[in-house]
Amino acid sequence: MPAEEAAKTKSYLGRHANLQSIIRSAVNADARINQALQGRVKIPTGEGDDPKDVEAFRAAMGIPEKPDAYALPKGEGGADMAPAEKALWDQVLPDLHAAGYSQKQIEAAYAAQAKVGQLSTAAINAAAVEKANAAKAILQQQHGAELDAKFAVANRTVADRYPGLGADILGARLSDGTRIGDHPDFVNMMFEWSAAMGDDGHFSDLGAPGESIETVQTKLNEVTAKGRSDPEWYVREGSAQAMALSNRLDRMRNRAA
Repeated sequence: MPAEEAAKTKSYLGRHANLQSIIRSAVNADARINQALQGRVKIPTGEGDDPKDVEAFRAAMGIPEKPDAYALPKGEGGADMAPAEKALWDQVLPDLHAAGYSQKQIEAAYAAQAKVGQLSTAAINAAAVEKANAAKAILQQQHGAELDAKFAVANRTVADRYPGLGADILGARLSDGTRIGDHPDFVNMMFEWSAAMGDDGHFSDLGAPGESIETVQTKLNEVTAKGRSDPEWYVREGSAQAMALSNRLDRMRNRAA
């Protein structure tokens, strides 16, 4: 026996006159330990736990008896969860309950989820703003002062033919936070389509009610001539104008026939 341990043992034995005194001391110590442990909750080990001990531990930790007994956390400003969000939580609460989540842990998980959602939304919005600014610069360079008018015509043409899509199809949001109108290639396609499909006076200054066939033909000739001298302009704007004027001429001639 090490000297230090031997000294402690000798000191302990020296406090007792006989064996009975030593036994009484041990019994009293055991009683004090049992008294100190009374009311304390045993931590389950997962092996051979008394069900009552497990139940007492879960209750002490704030884990309800059933999943539907959780108090669902409140949203921002103390608002109740939206029905759709509550339905999702109702699906995952049984798994969290089985995993031993307490009420406080449920609230912490909800707060973390909300924080992640806010950060994700902020990141998406920032990226969408950057995309929108870049798209506006490209479209402004391509269409100049006519850009807003062309947006309006494209939206009106879609609304006229497909009312269910609303009055601002190019302003509709996509899943990445951008608008349909933030994608120049698609926007230019819509401009050409609306030029071809729209009413006579709808697209820019290509025509006005009451114009004659000769007047519209003259405008078409001017667009074609400008396209020969400025091919880049024709690709960017002229082809759509020429298509609109040509379609208008066809409709006017059919009515005159």
